[in-house]
This record gives sequence, structure tokens and C-alpha cells, in this order.
Amino acid sequence: AVHPLVGRVVGEADGKAVAGAFVVATEIDPQHADGYATTDSEGRFEVPGIAFGNYTVRATAKGYAPNEKRTWAEKGEDSVELALPPAGSVHGVVVGRDGRPVGHFDLQPRHHKSKQEPASPRGGFLRINDPDGKFALDDLDAGWWCVEVWSKGYTLTTSNCVRVKPGEQIEGLSVTLLLGSVLTGRVVDDAGAPVSGAAVSLHPNREPDVELLREPEGT
Repeated sequence: AVHPLVGRVVGEADGKAVAGAFVVATEIDPQHADGYATTDSEGRFEVPGIAFGNYTVRATAKGYAPNEKRTWAEKGEDSVELALPPAGSVHGVVVGRDGRPVGHFDLQPRHHKSKQEPASPRGGFLRINDPDGKFALDDLDAGWWCVEVWSKGYTLTTSNCVRVKPGEQIEGLSVTLLLGSVLTGRVVDDAGAPVSGAAVSLHPNREPDVELLREPEGT
């Protein structure tokens, strides 16, 4: 049996309806398909065709940090209310060691709730093209945020972590990229003759003397 999952999305600070919020209902026991909906002008939503089960309902909206809660969809039209806290943001710039902006780079946001926890990736890589090297992360939830940045010719670099409070705007996070190293070599056969067309890959190996510890996937 299926039935709609209904609810309302409001702002945490003022209790006002949040229109246009995107709502996803994800079945915790993955036996059924997920459901999606968008809130109307009164902040109400209806996810149709929800099967009985335990769901996580998550709402996101521009200008707000996301929020989610669990619900058990079983008895008629279960009503779920989600209050979205005000979003924070982090704006910054990526430069080289000479202080000049890096105009093209990939950026991975990372988040952790407390400074002692390891930061985990949040979302996918963002491809930034900006002649001034500027980037902006908006609609962030509270916690500690940092970014990993990579650009051709530079090493992968992680920024300092900054604490973002609900609704806080952080400006001026600067990431300085260092030039990457170049590894050169030559491939020969057992007679010392050069081998043309050989495929060469790099494998992380923190124990150089133990060959079996090499990771199988190269780059």
C-alpha cells in the first residue's frame, strides 16, 4: 500500500513558510524508491506514492541550511514539519605562491561539526573559472568548513578550517597553491633497450620497502 507523505517547510528563525524548497524522502531500508516534492507558496509539500517504511525527509532551499528528520510512513497522511536554519557562507580566493590569482581550479568543500572530528567531503568537486580566483560556498549549515583545491601544475592543497555559525558570512578565506613536482623516468626491457608506448601510472606507497602494500589503482 502507498499513500502521500505530506508536510511543511518553514524558516527556523521566523517560522514563515519557505516556498520552493526541494524535499526528498529517502527510504532507510532500501526496499522502495525515493520520493521528491517542492513546497508551494505556503511551504507545504506532498510526496506521492510513499510505501510503508522508515524514511529520512530532507529539505533544502536557497538562503537556508538544509535540515532533515526521520518519519515512519504508515498511517494515512503523516505530516512532517521541517524548520530550516539560516544558511552561512564562505567566500575566498585561490592564489599561487606569487600571490597572483589562479583562474581555473577544482574545489571540494569539506565539513565537520566539531574541530576535533575529521572533515568529510560535502558534495562533489566544483569547477571554478574566475579570473580573480574567487569562489563562494553558500547555503552552508553550521560547523567547521574547509576546502580542498587542485589546479593543473599545482599540488592538491587543503585550506584552514573556519567555523561557520548559523547565518554567518565568512569572507577572505585564502588558499595558496604550491607548484607540483614533476617525476621523470625511462622504461627499458631486460636488455636495456627503450620500450616505446609503455603505460606508466603512480601508486601511493607509504611503505616503500614493502611492495605488497602498494595500492592497486594508479593515477
